Amino acid sequence: MNEQNPNVENKVGNYWDQRAAAARPISWMGHPFISKTFNKRIYNSSAPNWGLGLFEILKRKHLKQGKKFKKAIAVACGNGRKEMRLVKKGMVEHITLYELAKNRIEEGKILAKNMGIENKVEFVYGNAFEMEKEKGKYDLVIWLNAIHHMMDTPMAIEWSKDMLISGGFFVMDDYVGPNRFQWPRIVMETCNKARAKFPKSIFNRSEQFPKKRHQVLRVVDQNLVSGVDPSEAADSARLLEALSFAFPNRQEFLYSSGVSTLALNDISSRILDKRYEPFIEHTINLDLDLVGKGHIGFASTIAIKD
Repeated sequence: MNEQNPNVENKVGNYWDQRAAAARPISWMGHPFISKTFNKRIYNSSAPNWGLGLFEILKRKHLKQGKKFKKAIAVACGNGRKEMRLVKKGMVEHITLYELAKNRIEEGKILAKNMGIENKVEFVYGNAFEMEKEKGKYDLVIWLNAIHHMMDTPMAIEWSKDMLISGGFFVMDDYVGPNRFQWPRIVMETCNKARAKFPKSIFNRSEQFPKKRHQVLRVVDQNLVSGVDPSEAADSARLLEALSFAFPNRQEFLYSSGVSTLALNDISSRILDKRYEPFIEHTINLDLDLVGKGHIGFASTIAIKD
C-alpha cells in the first residue's frame, strides 16, 4: 500500500486476489504443533491457534472484566479471519477492515456471516491512509502479518498512532526482518542445519505432494520478491526502530530469527504427523537461540498511546 503509487496498489491487489482463488497450503503459522509451541514458549499460553496467546495477554492485562474495545481498525487484513476472532470472542465491539484484494474481502464477508457477526464488521476496499484522516477515532489498531507490506513502515506506524485515542492500543504481530527477505548467512546456515534433521523423503515428490522441495535453501533474489509482490517486505527492516520512537510504552515479544519460517514453511503440509514433532522442536530451539543472540525476524507487540 502506497499513498503515492496507485499502480503498486493495483498490482498488490491483483496478486492477492489470485492467491485467494488458488488453494493455499498450510503455512508454518497454520501448523497446529508449531502454533501451540510458539504460544506456549512466547506467551505462556495454551491457545491452539497462531497469535491467540498475544491476545490473551491483551485481554488479561489490559481489558477490565466485561469491557471491550469499542472501535478497532485493521489494514491489509486479507479475509480478516484472525481479526474477526476478537469480535467473536467479545473483545471488540466493531471492527473496520481495509483490504486491496476484492476476492479476500468477499471471503471475509462470508466468514463474518457464518460467524454471526456481520453487523459488527465493515470491510472496506481501498487505501486506509487516504481514506482514514480523522485522528483519535479508534481505541485499537491491529496489524497482523500486514504492516511489513507497507512501502513506508514508519509512516504506517505514525498513522496508526494518529488514529488512536489517548490510551488506545496498537497491536502488531509481523515480520520485522531484512527487506525483501535478504537473510544474513547465520540465519540461512541455521535453517539448513534444521532441515538436515528431517528425513529426506519429506522433500521428495509423492502422489500427495507432486512438487519437490529443496532440502538446502538459499537467499531468494530480492528482484524476484519485489517482482511477484511489490509490497513484500519492502520496508520491514525499519519496523522495530520506528515502533520504539512512536510507542515507548509497549510490551515486545521477539519470537523468531526467521529460521522457523525458512525451515518449515514450505514443508508444513508434509509434517503434520506427530513423528515429526521432535524435528520441529529442534528447529524452534535453534530459532530461539538465534533470537537470544539478537537476530530478529518476527516480533509482536502491545503498545499504548500515551
